[in-house]
Amino acid sequence: MTSKVLFLRNDPTATEAMLADVFTECGFGIDTFDVIAPGRDDDPTGDVAFPDPTDYDVIVPLGARWAVYDESLVNSWVGAQMAMVRQAVDAGVGVLGVCFGGQLIAQAFGGSVSRSPAPEVGWYDVLTDDEGLVPG
Repeated sequence: MTSKVLFLRNDPTATEAMLADVFTECGFGIDTFDVIAPGRDDDPTGDVAFPDPTDYDVIVPLGARWAVYDESLVNSWVGAQMAMVRQAVDAGVGVLGVCFGGQLIAQAFGGSVSRSPAPEVGWYDVLTDDEGLVPG
């Protein structure tokens, strides 16, 4: 049986791009799910019925131009997607977050995400309180 990956397109402009190529090269079947349909980007709030994450081996929430901590989104599809990610992890499904998707995963598991006081563009050293868990 072929392994399957589901890419969650949170923003029509943030696709799976070369990640799909890598997963395909590794033998995965590719499915995509458009969270925000093209043309809805001026008002991204609303309810979304996500696919069952247990139908997949890996779930990949992708990027978005919106803030993962925006309360109007948390109370709509962002909250539902966080619940889906928790369900996936509880079922042993792999989860990989890209940009917004990584922030969503962190927030889903109790992490905090907030606006940076200054833009961060380029390469930065990672600072950690636990070198064993996250090396610098």
